[in-house]
Amino acid sequence: MNKNKEIVFITPSAEAIFGVSSDKIIEKKIDSFFFNKETIERWERAFKKIEETGKKYFYVGEQEIHGKHMWFEHQILPEYNHQGEIITYLSVVRDITESKQAEITLKESQRKMANLISNMQGLVYSCQNDENRTMQYISKGCFDITGYKPNELLNNKVRS
Repeated sequence: MNKNKEIVFITPSAEAIFGVSSDKIIEKKIDSFFFNKETIERWERAFKKIEETGKKYFYVGEQEIHGKHMWFEHQILPEYNHQGEIITYLSVVRDITESKQAEITLKESQRKMANLISNMQGLVYSCQNDENRTMQYISKGCFDITGYKPNELLNNKVRS
């Protein structure tokens, strides 16, 4: 983008992500490219922050694009002339939808597992395969069975 926030170049991968061809967007202001008010306002805040601090802007967020829910990692980096004035902005957008979906799935799985274990009677543990069977995880049922609190047995703190 130039200093007027007009797009001067878009990569083929960005064209694919955003579903737009370069001939439709080159020389257009960045705010004509986005699909909702929230995104336009985020860009305006980003440019203001860059102009105030001189530092790059980094954002991770989600957005609906052409009916598809997507996650992005986005950086805007100012480029300066010899007088220290911003002459262009380099915008780097990376589609992180797959990794975010995996992260969400993993967190949900962990939440379900924690809920299952916390409602289970008895003891659930995980230990290292070493000579002391060093405890890495011990459920709350530990106290009822052993008389030790889980944190006393973790990493063989009190007893191995």
